[in-house]
Amino acid sequence: MSDKSGLALRGSGYLLARILDEPNLVAAVQSLPAHALGKLIGQVGLEDAGEIVALVTTEQLKSIFDDDLWRSPSAGKDETFDADRFTLWLEVMLEAGEEFAAAKLAELPEDLVTLAFHKQVLVINVEELAITMSSRASENPDDGDLQLDKVLESALAEELGEYRIIARLHESWDTLFGLLVALDRDHHEFLQRLLERLCALDAEYIEESGGLYEVLTAEESLETDVGAEREDRRAEQGYIAPSSAVAFLTLARTTKLDDIVGADEQDPITRAYFRQLGSGSRAEAKTSAATKGKAFTQATPPTSEASTLLELLRDADVLPTVPTTPLLESQATNSVTPPSAFATALRQLASDAPDLHASRMRELAYLANVLGAGCSLAGRPMRPIEAAPAAVAVCNLGLEHVLANRKKDRSTHLAVTNTPADKLFRIGWNILFHDVVLAAAAATLCLLDQALRGTAKAESTTLGRAAAALRSAVAGGRPWLARRSLAPLRDHLGQATWDAMAALLDECPTLAGVLKSCGERDVTFFATHEHLEAAQGFLAHPSLVP
Repeated sequence: MSDKSGLALRGSGYLLARILDEPNLVAAVQSLPAHALGKLIGQVGLEDAGEIVALVTTEQLKSIFDDDLWRSPSAGKDETFDADRFTLWLEVMLEAGEEFAAAKLAELPEDLVTLAFHKQVLVINVEELAITMSSRASENPDDGDLQLDKVLESALAEELGEYRIIARLHESWDTLFGLLVALDRDHHEFLQRLLERLCALDAEYIEESGGLYEVLTAEESLETDVGAEREDRRAEQGYIAPSSAVAFLTLARTTKLDDIVGADEQDPITRAYFRQLGSGSRAEAKTSAATKGKAFTQATPPTSEASTLLELLRDADVLPTVPTTPLLESQATNSVTPPSAFATALRQLASDAPDLHASRMRELAYLANVLGAGCSLAGRPMRPIEAAPAAVAVCNLGLEHVLANRKKDRSTHLAVTNTPADKLFRIGWNILFHDVVLAAAAATLCLLDQALRGTAKAESTTLGRAAAALRSAVAGGRPWLARRSLAPLRDHLGQATWDAMAALLDECPTLAGVLKSCGERDVTFFATHEHLEAAQGFLAHPSLVP
């Protein structure tokens, strides 16, 4: 058994022991890039990674938090802050001691720490609270503010200087208050700023009976600010916000095809993205983080210790092996399949015009990132290993359309030289939506009508609901949302035909089922007009199982 397979099979406990037993690897943790370190912690499990977390630098922690503390409920939905996950991190950090955890908190962005604590505790100025309650009691001496009194008496709370700290959630109280005490001891000025901000956020709750609404509004504003700062940091690495990715894909679907082909400028989402990265210059944009899902890359060479640790993580399948040209070589196709015209033209650009080639590759990485952040595949977020070949395939589809509609020069090389990859993608994405997804929806509705005519009443009700769900989804411009509702149609089509129809109805349609070519991998993205013709031929004559 090879070392690689042995490490992968022995599990995360053995991997952690290997790292901690070798002093040079322990020293390498602090020089390990944050992305790789986050993968390692995820593989081991945060609860068991205390010894690794104790070695991380604050800069590593900031980058890991940008990935780990934000959750998206589904593809295309913007991430929200996970306060419970942050508390778990604090508990793990406390394994290295209160001094370590408090020091890390004091070095983290203040807005982030404020947001995390605000979701877990209420902070009230004791003197102001006393004045408020005394005033209310004088206005109503028979009753006073008994309700607030009762709440305060029953709550988990402690006083820290001039503030009363009240638990919102009991489970994390000991951890959070213990860290506040440690901050008061070791980082008093930081704690004072933190408590002042928290007190200001919660003051509305005491000042008026409708204060809870005001507090929630203030909390949402703080989370928006912290989220925006995170997005700025991630944008510097090439990430794109899910909402922006969804807007780009929606705009590409809904804009008239002729308008996309005839446009001289970028769409507004892409223009804003590259302007933010490099003052509007594509050539200045930094390498996209979309490539990180397939290969580990870094700006500076690793230390020898870090290189050893990286190799160990690859052997354990924590990090993937680095491919030579991930965006072009990791297409989900059989090695027998010749490279697309778009990929071939890009390789030619590498030798003929290196600067332009670099610009096209950045555009392509951006597109892969857009698909990973904003597009679903089979009802789940698209994986980076799928997003890269999908972006290449859609660009090739757009390129073929551009060449087919040229009256004179049909040079592939010239077309790729003169046409940005994001424009080719928008053309291909528009064609896919109208010629494949909507066409598949129309064909499916016809099949449902046929099935309804030959079924019993109970089943016809189910099929009728499926048809209504599909019509509603089509009206909303998102037919793929009805795919689950269409499952009753499977028995009327047979498995292979159903697989093909369901794949054509997807947000990013693929060739599957009876349309699947022999010998290819699981996912085949539309890349050529031959693929389009195969799908259209199938949709012209779908039939129910006799």
